[in-house]
Amino acid sequence: MFSNHVQNKLNTLSALTDITVSLDRWTDTSGNLIFEFMALKRYQEIELNILDLSVYHYNKGFIKSKVKEVLTTNSIQTLFVIAYIIP
Repeated sequence: MFSNHVQNKLNTLSALTDITVSLDRWTDTSGNLIFEFMALKRYQEIELNILDLSVYHYNKGFIKSKVKEVLTTNSIQTLFVIAYIIP
């Protein structure tokens, strides 16, 4: 059942074009820095991944590489991304 959900998600994501990639950043109750990566398309918000990045000293280059990694993992080509929203 879960594998069907994952496969459906991958099929949906690989077919998306003209998407906006958004990152939401927050700190959990333990002080960990959490990032949620989302794909936004008209009337759709698809969670791509949630990562705890609190152990990293990150900068723009690090976040850019993580965005590319998450997109690749979810079979989304960067040429289909029209905007990035990064806090």
